[in-house]
Amino acid sequence: MRNSRLLFQLATAAGLFATVAAAAPVSRIVFGTQLTALSASGSLVAADADGNTYLGYTNEVFVDRLLHDGGPYTAYYPFVEKISRDGHVAFTNALQGGLINAIAVSPAGNVVIAGLVAVSPMIPPIQATAGALQTNAASSGFVAQFAPDGTLVFVATLPVVNLSAVAIDSLVAIYVTGGARSDFQTTPGSFQGSVPACPSYCSNAFVAKISPDGSQLIYATFLGGTGIDSGVGIAVDSTRSVYVAGNTTSEDFPTTTTVQSNGGAPGGVFVAQLDPAGSKLLFSSILGGSSADLAVALAVDSSGAAYVVGTSSNNLDYGANDVAYQSVCPGALTPFVTDAFLTKFDSTGEMVFATCWGSGYESARGVLIDANGRLLVDVNSFQPTPDYHAAAGPFYSSVARRAAQTCDAFDTVLVIDRDTGSISDFEGLIGFDYTGVSMALDGSGLLHVTGDAGNNGVFAYTGDNPYAFNSYLQVVRLDLSLTDVFLPSCVVNSASQWFAIATTQPQGAGSFIRAAVLGPGELISIYGAGLGPSDGITAAPDLALPQVLGAVQVTLDGNPLPLLFVSAERIDAVVPYSLQNPNVASLTIQNGNLTASYSFLTGPISAGIITRDGSGAGQASALNEDGTVNSLENPAARGSIVSLFATGLGALSPPMPDNARTPLLPPFSTVANPPTIYCAGLAPNILMPVQYAGVAPGAPPGVYQVNVQIPAGAAAGTSNLNTIPFFPSAAWIAVK
Repeated sequence: MRNSRLLFQLATAAGLFATVAAAAPVSRIVFGTQLTALSASGSLVAADADGNTYLGYTNEVFVDRLLHDGGPYTAYYPFVEKISRDGHVAFTNALQGGLINAIAVSPAGNVVIAGLVAVSPMIPPIQATAGALQTNAASSGFVAQFAPDGTLVFVATLPVVNLSAVAIDSLVAIYVTGGARSDFQTTPGSFQGSVPACPSYCSNAFVAKISPDGSQLIYATFLGGTGIDSGVGIAVDSTRSVYVAGNTTSEDFPTTTTVQSNGGAPGGVFVAQLDPAGSKLLFSSILGGSSADLAVALAVDSSGAAYVVGTSSNNLDYGANDVAYQSVCPGALTPFVTDAFLTKFDSTGEMVFATCWGSGYESARGVLIDANGRLLVDVNSFQPTPDYHAAAGPFYSSVARRAAQTCDAFDTVLVIDRDTGSISDFEGLIGFDYTGVSMALDGSGLLHVTGDAGNNGVFAYTGDNPYAFNSYLQVVRLDLSLTDVFLPSCVVNSASQWFAIATTQPQGAGSFIRAAVLGPGELISIYGAGLGPSDGITAAPDLALPQVLGAVQVTLDGNPLPLLFVSAERIDAVVPYSLQNPNVASLTIQNGNLTASYSFLTGPISAGIITRDGSGAGQASALNEDGTVNSLENPAARGSIVSLFATGLGALSPPMPDNARTPLLPPFSTVANPPTIYCAGLAPNILMPVQYAGVAPGAPPGVYQVNVQIPAGAAAGTSNLNTIPFFPSAAWIAVK
């Protein structure tokens, strides 16, 4: 080894070993579970006053009939499931041949779902039940009602292109909106009986009210112009007036207010109110800036003010009295990216404020109004990178507790002042994929959330549902009034930020998942809330690492882990070099008398390259052969030796104490299985000969040093590192 005594000291002095991002926000999960649907999508949720959860989703069954008649085909089954307040499955029912788009529940527990009839050679499409509305149109929507015990009451079908949203009034009359062709049959006396004919691919927004037994169309009206229009959100107030939000490209969309902007291409948002008879337009507004806006959801408060959320690719340039919390939307500065937006309209349809959040690639997926009159807005983001959050502007700087990569918080529920649009609180939803989230409030104020889990994780399991790890859909209940909890949220490799994989249902609350294992000599970071002291404690730099720090202890199969740092939101620890790779091990986190235990997969190696900013991506923590810091301004020459720093490279030979810092003088322990490292070059990957792989002199346990020689064919500039048996790396070094 060259300059072995100085390497780690130089790296430390240069600030190469940065701490990871700030910890995840406090979680208020009181219930959570997953569904073992074969291939579920479009998850939706409703909740009743008693705290029961109602789920709607489409189960997709893929069938290969290629040998018979040209398949394969997918068959679609809309499912409805009730999970009782205490977490038991109350009922499950399903239809065949349809896609669910909306769900609602009445005060008495009647469940209504709405969606599209799906045509497949495998199964017949949804059929209307006897006495209910029915159509034989080539494309149609369906509305189905289930009794409180889950039995089917009726199925009605309507000749529409799309059926997007549903609402129920106190008499269980049903209101729907979506898109229909110009030949859709409206009712006499409705507000808009017809629209100009348009090509078969286009649609016109409509609103319809259906009798509680599904047998009559009480009223049906168009709401649109000569362009493409579609309703996406619907609400009904105590007088049975109907509010509708949607999207339009019509320059002649009917309006009643001064809030009217670009209309027409590329598209704008509309919000409208109809009288209880569906015969009069009480108000209607369009807004849209210089680029496209897309409404997603609608909520209405007791004063008749309407709140619309969705995505925007402009700077809210509506030409109105904008009192936005964040009026400059960073996503509008980049083509083809979006930000989440919220717009408030008063009871006359005039805009009160508009605001947006994010830095691009955000979308608001839902909006609710709680018993305290606060807005709850779900904001979905699928670009959780450090630079993205650092540049995100007022939204993320005001809620900085949400980490860049920590715990995969793909989704966030914002608590917003409905008068100003400012954020008063928030909750990061770990493990929800970006493809869809649905929210509902129950009578006690618990927030019920469901969404597609993808590969990103699961919350606490507290019900008896026979749902399995790594499923497709998940549901949680949140108590947003809670602020002081003990909740581990995830475990990551401190260098790569990859998540450790939990294998069984946790014995305490928490959320653990991603494609990694726990390995010997791995620096790990545990994120959550209430994990340790609020001020944080760092282990003494020149002593063996303690196994108890403050009142915090972490064990793996009963063996204490050395601790580097503990705080309320983060614990940094080291998986022992002596881990015997039992394949599965129990990790227990303890803060005083509070404990939580989880089972994790383990392996002989769980490596990550340490990077300058601690994110697991970008400039690697590396020293050139002369001991200077590798950087774009100071690249390494081809043929020279570069020292990389890593964690989780496995067992040592000869063994070292698990909590001992590495001595500054040789002999040094080396890894049993040296890694193979490649760099980007003239060929796709060029082998970098490993000169040394072992402990880093003077470093705490869990920090390894790998000296590699840069090959002659390495690419100049930023040369990406691809490593085996590391997990895929996003780190790079600078080469000249």
